[in-house]
Amino acid sequence: TDEKPVLFAVGCYRPKLTVTVDGKDPVTVECPATLAIHAAGIQTYHVNYAAGDDAKDGMTPATAWKTLASALDSPLVIAGDEIVLARGTHPLAANQLVAKAVTIRGEGAPEETQIDGGLQDAGISLSAAGASLRDLTLQNIIEANNSPNIPLTTAAGTVVSNCVLTALVK
Repeated sequence: TDEKPVLFAVGCYRPKLTVTVDGKDPVTVECPATLAIHAAGIQTYHVNYAAGDDAKDGMTPATAWKTLASALDSPLVIAGDEIVLARGTHPLAANQLVAKAVTIRGEGAPEETQIDGGLQDAGISLSAAGASLRDLTLQNIIEANNSPNIPLTTAAGTVVSNCVLTALVK
């Protein structure tokens, strides 16, 4: 056919496929998977709990995600990328698993950017080798109801640097 290549911008897409069989009316089917187009090299993504929106793409401070969970769940964020949390407090709604080898860092000094568990049963688990936390304060994270969760767990090959840990209770 004379079809031209399609150029995609960085982002997430839900591809649709249109098929015509035996000259019948075409049928369009949406693929169940999301296609993520990632730029070459390490990317920086942004989270801003005060002003972000989880429906945006997180690619600039103006299009920041609201929650760390949205950043970590995005197919755009891959190993080697960096997630920058804007100055301020970022509440944890539940346990947060960091299963990608990404760097999560605060904007500015550790005291300026906090991840706050709200004194509920929530924690952060760095499970991917190469994952790191930098320049953050982790606060008000506790274990409740005898759950197996602990406030901060790390696996081999993970790094926590220049962080302040306060009110972490097991």
